[in-house]
Amino acid sequence: MDIKFVLEKLLKSYLDKHDVKYTCNAKKIYLIKFKSDLKKLYKLDELKGSFDKEVSTKFNVDYFDQNHYFISNIIETNSSDFIYSNLEIPFIEKDSLVKLYDNIPVIEKNLVNYNISSVKKNGLIFMVEYNIKTIKKTTKHFGSVLSFDDQLISFNNFDELDLKHTNNEFLMKKSFSEIDDSLKLSLPIIVKNFSEIEKKHEVEMDDLIKIQTEHNQVKYDELTKKENKILFNIEENEDKSKNARDFTSMKKYDDKIKSLQKKYNTLLEKNSKLRDQIKHDFDLQQVGLRSRDISVDVKLHGLFNLDFSIFNIKFKDDNSEYIYVPFLNEFLKLN
Repeated sequence: MDIKFVLEKLLKSYLDKHDVKYTCNAKKIYLIKFKSDLKKLYKLDELKGSFDKEVSTKFNVDYFDQNHYFISNIIETNSSDFIYSNLEIPFIEKDSLVKLYDNIPVIEKNLVNYNISSVKKNGLIFMVEYNIKTIKKTTKHFGSVLSFDDQLISFNNFDELDLKHTNNEFLMKKSFSEIDDSLKLSLPIIVKNFSEIEKKHEVEMDDLIKIQTEHNQVKYDELTKKENKILFNIEENEDKSKNARDFTSMKKYDDKIKSLQKKYNTLLEKNSKLRDQIKHDFDLQQVGLRSRDISVDVKLHGLFNLDFSIFNIKFKDDNSEYIYVPFLNEFLKLN
C-alpha cells in the first residue's frame, strides 16, 4: 500500500469525526458532501478528489496531496493527533547494488579496495512541521526525517517512496525524550537555511533597535529644542540690555531675562523627569526586544516504524566506513 494511505486515513478520520457523508467508488474517487457549518468554512457544497494523481487528471477531479487546501487544513487542525503506523521498504539486493555502483563515485574514494555487505535495519520516520517566528514573520517548513543508529536523514519525496504498510502492532521503540531530541536535531536538516534565518532575525533585530534609538533621539531633541529656544531668547535680551540707551529700557530687558531664566529652570526640571521617563521606556523596549529570540514551534504529524535495508561499505586503504541507503540514494560517513 502506498504511503498516501496516511493522508487517506487522516481524511477519513476527519470526516468521521465531523459526521460528514462521503463515498469512495471503485476508481478511488471520493465524493464528499459538506454539512452546513463546513459549507461556510470551505465555501463548498461538495468536493470530488482522489489520492491517485493519474485518476485525478483522467477524471478531472481534485488531487488530494498534502498541498491540497482541504487536506492541508485537516493536517493543520489535527496536528496534535499525529498518525502512527508500521512501514517497510521492499529490498531487491541486485537492483540496489546497481544503484550503489552507479552512485559510489560521489564519495571520491579508491574504488578498488572495499567490501560491501547488506544489513537489515529498523528506524523511525518523522513527518514534522516547523513554524519559525522571527521579528517580522512566521514561516512554515514541512519535511520528513529518517532516524536510525543515531543517524538522521532528511527527505522530501515521502509520497514517491515505495513504502508498504504492515499490519503488525505499532510498538514505540524510542522514548518520547529520544524522539524530542531527534526532532531538535532535525531542525537544521529540514530547514537547511536555518542559519540564514537566524542571521536575518539578528539583522531585523538590529534594524528595529536602530529605529527605536532614532525615535528616542527625536524625543530628546524635541526637549532640547524647547530649552534652546528659551536660551536663545535670554541671549537676545542680554544683548539688548547691554546696548540699551537708558536705564528704563535696560531694566525692561533685565526683567525679561529673569522671567525667561525662571521659565528655563522650570523647563529643565520638567524635562529632566521626561528624559528619565524616556530612558526608562527605551530600556524596557530594549529588554523586550532582546528577549524576542527566534522561536521554533515543532508539530509532529506522523511517526512510523520502518523496516529497510542498507549497505555497509568498508574501504581497506584507510579503514573508513560508509553506509548507503538505497531508497534515499544517500551515503553517510561513519568514521
